[in-house]
This record gives sequence, structure tokens and C-alpha cells, in this order.
Amino acid sequence: MMAAPKPPDNGRKKQHSFAQILNVSKPNPQSIIQPVEKPTPETFIKSNLTMVKGKPAFLLLKEEDEMLAAPFKFCLIGKFSKGRPKMEYLWNKFNTIGYKASFSLRMIDHRHILIYFDLEEDFQRCWIKGLRSFDHHIMRVLKWTPRFKTEQESSITPVSVSFEGLLVHRFNEEYLRKLSSIIGQPLKIDAPTLNMSRPSIFRACVEVDLLHELPKRILLGTDEYSYYQHVTYENLPEYCMDCRKIGHSSHNFRHGKAKEAPVKEKERPVIGKEKENSVSQPANKTKPPSTNPTWKTKKAAESVTGQETNQHKDESSSGLTAAEKMNIPTYIGDSSPMGSQDKRFLSKEKLSAILEKSLQEENLKNTWEEDDMATNHETKDRQLIEYKKHSILIPPSNLSSRFDILAKLIMMENLGLLGETNVIQNLEEYEGFSQQDMGAIDEFNDFINNCNMLEFPLVGNLYTWKGTRQAGRVLKRLDRLLFTQEWLSLFPVALVHHLNRSTSDHAPLLLQYKVDMDTKPRIFRFQKMWFRRSSFFEVVKENWDQPIEHQATTAGLTVVFGVLLSNLEVYLIEEFNIKRISAAQICNLVTGLIAILPTGTAVLADSFLSCYTVIWISSLISEMGMLLLTLTATFSKLRPPKCENDQSNNCTEATKIQLTVLYLSLALAVLGMSGTRFTLGPMGAHQFNEPKNHGIFFNWYVMVMNICIMLSSTAIVYVQNNVSWAWGFGISAAANIIAVLLFFLGTKFYRQLKPQGSPFAGLAHVLVTAFRNRGTLLSQNPTDYHQESRTMKITPQLCLSNFSGNRFLNRAALKTEGDTEVVYGSKRKSGQVCTVTKVEDLKSLIKLLPLLASAILFCVAYVIQTSMGILQALTMERNVGHNFEIPAATIVALLLASSCITILFVDRILFPMWNKFCRRQITPLQRIGIGHLFYILSMVVLASVEAKRLKISRVHNPQEHENSVEPMSIFLLVPPLVLTGVAEAFHFPGHIEFYYQEFPQNLRNTSSAMISLFYGVAYYIANALIHVVRRSTDWLPDNINKGRLDNVYWLMSVLVGLNFCY
Repeated sequence: MMAAPKPPDNGRKKQHSFAQILNVSKPNPQSIIQPVEKPTPETFIKSNLTMVKGKPAFLLLKEEDEMLAAPFKFCLIGKFSKGRPKMEYLWNKFNTIGYKASFSLRMIDHRHILIYFDLEEDFQRCWIKGLRSFDHHIMRVLKWTPRFKTEQESSITPVSVSFEGLLVHRFNEEYLRKLSSIIGQPLKIDAPTLNMSRPSIFRACVEVDLLHELPKRILLGTDEYSYYQHVTYENLPEYCMDCRKIGHSSHNFRHGKAKEAPVKEKERPVIGKEKENSVSQPANKTKPPSTNPTWKTKKAAESVTGQETNQHKDESSSGLTAAEKMNIPTYIGDSSPMGSQDKRFLSKEKLSAILEKSLQEENLKNTWEEDDMATNHETKDRQLIEYKKHSILIPPSNLSSRFDILAKLIMMENLGLLGETNVIQNLEEYEGFSQQDMGAIDEFNDFINNCNMLEFPLVGNLYTWKGTRQAGRVLKRLDRLLFTQEWLSLFPVALVHHLNRSTSDHAPLLLQYKVDMDTKPRIFRFQKMWFRRSSFFEVVKENWDQPIEHQATTAGLTVVFGVLLSNLEVYLIEEFNIKRISAAQICNLVTGLIAILPTGTAVLADSFLSCYTVIWISSLISEMGMLLLTLTATFSKLRPPKCENDQSNNCTEATKIQLTVLYLSLALAVLGMSGTRFTLGPMGAHQFNEPKNHGIFFNWYVMVMNICIMLSSTAIVYVQNNVSWAWGFGISAAANIIAVLLFFLGTKFYRQLKPQGSPFAGLAHVLVTAFRNRGTLLSQNPTDYHQESRTMKITPQLCLSNFSGNRFLNRAALKTEGDTEVVYGSKRKSGQVCTVTKVEDLKSLIKLLPLLASAILFCVAYVIQTSMGILQALTMERNVGHNFEIPAATIVALLLASSCITILFVDRILFPMWNKFCRRQITPLQRIGIGHLFYILSMVVLASVEAKRLKISRVHNPQEHENSVEPMSIFLLVPPLVLTGVAEAFHFPGHIEFYYQEFPQNLRNTSSAMISLFYGVAYYIANALIHVVRRSTDWLPDNINKGRLDNVYWLMSVLVGLNFCY
């Protein structure tokens, strides 16, 4: 049996070159609409003419009928509601859609056309779209069937179905298509389902027959377990068996009219908030339509603002008149540039986001009455500007313009319609005694179904309109929110409230949604209505007390850190008679421990203890160390006697007991400080929900630390040098106690995170498992890899679409024989298998290794500059006047002061200007790079200053005494130290913010301690570098006047420059 010939394609033309198009004349439009040539029946039709009940008949076999219908496999019916454009116009419009293969159009009658497609993909694309607009004519797309009749509609239609909570490992395309085939023929699976960017719900478009019963749940599982999976049908249309049309059921049809009656003008459904009074009146050609606000609109405006001003009267008219305030063109009445055939026109590009003031909460009316008009007007304008960004539209209520606007709205994807529809969707939304216009209800349902609109579940009373008729009270639901699926993706968390009626007979609608809006900072104005908020004092307490106590704790504990490190080198030289270079190395060793140990305490906070526990335990240990260090400065038996002559090199060394007490106090202080220094930062960041606030918090966190170190480097160091060492260490011990007390006072306000076990154990398990599975072949199927439990939130960063790079580690998450399968409802031991999440965590750390290595060398240069800078200051003129001498350790305060000032400048001036002109925020990596450049410049300047100091020293100090003071002011060190502070202001916060963002979530505390680890390693590398330089060259003897410290600075500037290029 031969196949039936396919109807000739006289529609879409083949592709030609540009020259051919210029030389060929335009085709005759009549060739587009020629009827299809009939296939030759003799080739496969074997049935003969016959007589049935005395009348002639021609009955075909089923196979023959199927052969005749075969060429129409990818054929659709286009049905127009009112009239139809010319076929030539339709052909041109279809050509602009961009179908992949050829197609053709055929005219059936004045309302129906036949659409042929050669490619199934084009066929599905046109059918799923469902609704199109051509020259203000709305066309519905229906599927062609062999029993198609123009007076009936096919019951076969595409429907969106969703399976919420489907197991993650079953998001396989083959499995999903077989699953959706239970309901009907699968047409399309949405992209978020296929690429697993949303592995929590499976959505697909399926061809279903509305005459058949659709399953509400499906039994899924294996031969070992099973469960019922609920099926959700999104916007499933109804089918009437009486009139054979989609949009209503037979039950509703029987309660209405048995025949489609023309919809009266005054009963037409309106997508808008108010109907104009001029709709039901006869047209007046000499008088333009009134644009004054209706009584109902005025009352709605009064119910929101509590006041009615002349300015408000001008802006409260119905429909889109509020758009004029934002320069959105609207054409009304006879003044339309489109002529009399198009009374209103709204361009697609100018669709604005306007939300009527009746959507405000009713209880805001009383609170706003006390505000002045300026504040109220500003609030209203700001609301319009914010809603302009979110694709919400309330069309004008004029009936003649409603369909023109809807014809353009249906072409949008992100569409939401909010307001009064003036028609109910079914009889359940009506309570009364009058007869309802079923034609208007059917038309409204057709619009919802054909536009694929959805509706939010309502909160409140079902009926939004109340009226009285002669028969009694009438209640209807005339107000609603309709939206598309694409609009829902922009506002996934939204809710519609039906509020209580006040001055209007309509209930206001309140749309609540949460969305991240990038708005410019506004001037803060306190409004009196905030006092009436029930949560006012709780919000003030949460945002006032908690940060102050947290920053006060940071300040107190940082003072201890600054006191210990700022003047420790001088304390060892003057009180314990330790050589200068040895004292510098001891300080580097102590500072390195303070920098390295926070990594271990951060792991404790992440894995076993919490930040809160680590902080208060470490604070107590730090207090014990500072008290013991105070005792060494108080009792002379705990330290050796001072040198009798400052120029003498023969001083009494400290005993073993004295050094033991000294080192024990330093060990306790170091251990305590390591537990608080970089756990306070993450704990403070945990108090903020928005990620954009983390960068601001870390800026202020670093600035508070620098201010406190600067305070300890100046005021307390002055007390140590001019009063006594005991008083200086005692003040720091008292500051430690105050910090601990303030920290305990804020305990009930802190938001604490529970530890989630050791993350490093899981990372090590990934390496071991990857090595064990080294001979296993990788799979491209996502279901072949272990995923997290479905109770955990899976973010797009953890999906297999990003499971690339370092492919050797992918074998750790590969399912092998013997692994425990992760199934719904089952339990497994932690760490039994490696999941994709653990592999991606390890990969993220590996990708950061180059940046980690570059940060260490930067810190080495910083350590050498600060430690050697104090030795330089000891040999320079430090007197200010006749009675005041600047302590050598105070030079660190210059560095910190410049760093604090730079942070304020960057946070308040530079960043806002950058965002304004560049339209984007500066990245942490850019801040790190800027810090490198400033530090290279500071090292060059410092090398030049040291070269000048050595030249002066050789002239005025030919004997090169170690403790001699050169006639050179200490203020020459200010420029390089200021440049170093600027570099630190960019580098240090940038590193903390970058690691906090890039590290896995369970390593947040460890990420903030990484910068401390770099400094710790840098102190030891600096010591090793100093040792190598001392053995290889004569640049760093015990007496720096005999060396070449400037060469060391030049060496570090070259190394930092190479590090920047790296």
C-alpha cells in the first residue's frame, strides 16, 4: 500500500541569495491561498461506492482514512474570535516568527485557517503558544483531528503538568518522558528540569484529551519501595460536552444560556479596576470622552492617603493615567494617532509597572493621616518608581480599549494583570438570585486558557464585591490577579490578600512579594507612623544593641592584641636585655602564632564548638596571659636588671625561670587572642541576612580593629614608656575583662549557627575515594553520581551542569558497587559516600590555591616592613618639643590611621562614585590588585628613606654605635607608612570578603581565618628570609647602622612586583 502524497507546499519559499531577491519580482499573493491539490485516490483507496438503506454511500476502511489523514499529521487550526485578517497579512506575520522548516497556510472560512508544518518542532512551538494576535485579531490555535468541524472544538489540548518533590536522581530525560506519557503525549520538558537548575519540581507540557479522566497521582518506586506521586495540572481547561467547546463544563453551561449569545457592551468583562461611566451611555461624536476621575476612584484614593489634595485628584484617575506622571505615552479618545479605528494604543516597549493605591493595607490609612503632604507625596512617588521595575500592569477600564491592549499584552512573557475583571470565572464565585451571562463567563475563561494565565491562591473572603438588587444582596468575586508562568519565575514568593471593604463596594487587593531591588540610597526620614508598629521596639533593639555590643567586644579584645604586639619588641630589648634582631625574630614568632592559630580555632568553631563558645573561652585564656604578663612587669624578680649604660653591649641576660614565666604569659595571651581575632568577624557577619551587607560589615570590622590597635600603639605605648610597663599591661588586662562582660550581655540577641561537623574530613574523604575509584570510567548521566539528601537545599552551584574541571575528583561522587543508595525516607551514616556537593567544595578550594599563594608573599613584605620599621625608628630623632618623645612602636599607628581613613574614603566616596559611573561594584580581586600597587610604591619610598638614613649615619656616627640617634626626623617614615596603610585598606578587607564569598558555606569561619593564616605563615617565612639574608649577605647585622637595610626593601619591592604579575 502506497503512502498518500503530501499536499504541495505553496507557502514558504526557499532561501535565495541577495542578488536573486533583487532580480525576482514579488510573488502573487493569490498563490499563497490556492487550495490544496487532492491526492490521487486510485493509488490506495480500494473501497467502492455502495448503497446503505436505499441511499448512496461511500464508506472507507479505517486504514484508508488514516492514509488520507497522514499528510495532516502536523496540522493546526487557527480560530479567530471576531473576523480574520487577509491571508497575505497572515503569511507575512508567520514569516517573521522564524520557524525552522517550511509551512503553509490555507483558508477554511472567515474565522478558521489551516496551518501546515513540515517539522514537528515548529508544530509543537505554535501549538504550545496557543494564542497569537494579528492586527488586533486574536487567534486561538487548536489541533486538527480527522473529525474536525468548524462549529466544534477539539478536546485535545496541551496542558502543563508538574510533579513536585520528585526524587533528584530521577531527573533523567528518558525517565521523565516515560513518566509524562502516562498522562498523555509529551510535547516539551522545561529547561530548568533538563539542566537540573531546579531539581525540586518537574514540569512538562503534555498533550491530553479532556474527555478522558486524568490521573491525580501515580505510584512510583522500585521493587523494594514505592510511594504515590501527586500530579498537579496547571490551568487545566474544562470541556463542554453540550456545545463542544473549551472553557466551561457542561454543568455551568446548563445553568446559563443554551446558545452563544452576543455579549452586551455593558456586560463585557473588564481587565481593570474601574469601569468608566461613559461606557453605557450613547456615543457623542461632538464631545470627547471624559477623563475625570470617577467617584469610586476618588474614594479609593481617599481610603489610602487619608487626604485629598488637588494634586492627588489629578493623579488618581482610573486606568493608566498614573503612567503620564512617568512620561509613558497614552492616547485617549479621538486624539489617538492611530485614527478612529484604534481608540487607544499602548506600545509594547512602554508597558509600565503601576500598582493602584487601593492595594495598600487599609490600616495604613490612619497612620498616614498624621504625616505631612510632602512625606506622603514622596512615599507615593517612590512606590510608583519601584513597581515600575516589576512588569505589573493595570489596563484602563474603558471597554473599547481593553481588547486592543490585551491583543498586545498576550505577546508578552512576563505578564501580570491585577484589578477588577467585572466578570466571574464560574458560578462558585457568585451568590445571589439574578441570572448570570454565561457568554461573558465563557469569553473570560477563553482568555485565561488561551493566554495560559495562572492565578494565586487568595487569602481572605472569596467575594470581593458587594451590591444590592431588587431580589436581595449580591456577592461576586470581580477582583483577581492573573499572571503567566514567566512572571511567576520573577516573583516566586507572592501572595494576594483580599482586604476588608471601606468606602468602596470593592475589596482592595494587597499583593505581597519579595524581590531583590537594586535601588539607590535615599535620604532617611523618620515617620511618626513607625511608633504605632507593634514590632517597632523589637526592631530598634535588634539593630541597635546587638552591633554595638559586638563591636565593643571586638574593640576590647583588639586593644589586648595591639598592646602585646605594638611594644613587645621594645619590652624585650629594654626589660629582658634581648638583642635587637633576636627580639624582632621573637616578635615575628609570636605574631605568627597569633596569625596561624586562628585557623585551628575557626575549624573548632565550624566543626565541634560554636563561634560563641570559642570566643568566650579564648577571652578568658587571653585574660590569664595578660595578668601574668602584668606580673612580669610589676615584680623585678621576674625580669633581669637593666643595663647600666645604653651604649654598653654587656648586659645581664634573663634566667631560665624568668624566660619561662615570660614565654608562658606570651603563650596564654597568644592562644587566647587566636580564638577571638577571626571568629568575631564571621559571627558578626552571621547577624546579617543580605550578602551585600557583608562587605560593609567587614569594612567597619577592619576599621574598628585598626582604630583599637592605633589606640594601643599610641596612648598605651606612651603609658608603658613614660609611666610604667605594669600600668600599660594592666590597662590592656582591664580592657579584656570589659570586652568579655560586654560580649556576655549580648548573648540573647546573637544569632548563632550550630556546628555541622568537620568539613576537612569530608574533603579528605573525597581525595581517598577519588584515588580508590581511579580506574572507573566517568559517566555523562547525572543520575550516576551521588547527590545530597532531598531534605537539603540544592543550589544551582551544586548542579551537575557545573560538574567540570579537575575531572579526576569526579570519580569520588560516582556510584559504584557497594555504595549505599540514597533513597527517599532512608537513613545513612554521614561520610559513607561522597556527594557532588563535597566534590565541588574541594574543587572550589583547589581553584583558590593560586590566589592563596600570592597572598602569602604580600604578607611577608608587610611583616618585614613593620618589624624593621621599628628598628629604624629607634635610630631616628623622635623628640617633639623639649619634653615629649614619640615611642618607636607608635609608627604603626600611622599605618593604621591611614588605613582607617582610606577605608572611610573607599566606603563612603569611592565605592558610590564607582557604582554611579561604572554601573557595577568593584570586585574583591580588584581591591587586592590595587593594594599590591600601593604596596610596591611604599617599598620603593621606604628604600629611598633608608638609603638617606644610612648616608647621614655614616657622617654623624662614624663609630657606628648601635644605640646612637641620627639627626634625622622620624616623620620621614610617614609617606611610606601612609602608602602601606592605603595598600592594607584595599588588600585586607578584599581578601576577607573574597574568601567569605568563595569558600564553601560550612567553611565560612575558616575562610575569614585564612588571611590570618597567611600572615602567620608570612611571619615564619619572614624569619627564614631574614636568616637567609643574614647568612648570605651583610645587609642585616645586629647593628643596622653597619648593614644595608635599603637593599632588603628593594628586594621586597621586586618580589611584590613579581607577585602582582603572577
